[in-house]
This record gives sequence, C-alpha cells and structure tokens, in this order.
Amino acid sequence: MEFTREGLIGLVRALLKRRGYNISSQEFSSVAYDIIASDEENIFIIKVLYNVDTLKQDVANELKLLSKIIRAKPL
Repeated sequence: MEFTREGLIGLVRALLKRRGYNISSQEFSSVAYDIIASDEENIFIIKVLYNVDTLKQDVANELKLLSKIIRAKPL
C-alpha cells in the first residue's frame, strides 16, 4: 500500500488521538511542522517526511527554535 504524505499525516494524527494526545488543529499550516501533540507531560512537534533526506536545514532550525520556545520535543 502506498501512502501520500497527507495520508501519513492523517495516520499519525489518528494514532496520537487514540493514545490520548491533544492534537493541533489542521487549520494551522506551517513549513516547519505538521502536527503539534501534547499530553499532561509532553509536547511534541512533528514533521512527517516521506524521505528524511528532503528535510531542509532551515526547516530543521525552525523546528529546533520552536521546540525551545514552547519546551517541546521535535520529532
């Protein structure tokens, strides 16, 4: 089965919801992240990539900075 990037994002969102995480609204769009998920202890900033080699350095830097600002863990 082949997945699109959007399909993978949907699968990750569904999995996180089933595990009890609060998920960011899909109305927010960002180059740096696809999903922000949190529970009582953690905040995760998630970038879904079909191929990790496509992650650009400026996007990685934005993920790191945003993670520091909101004390999240980038994934």
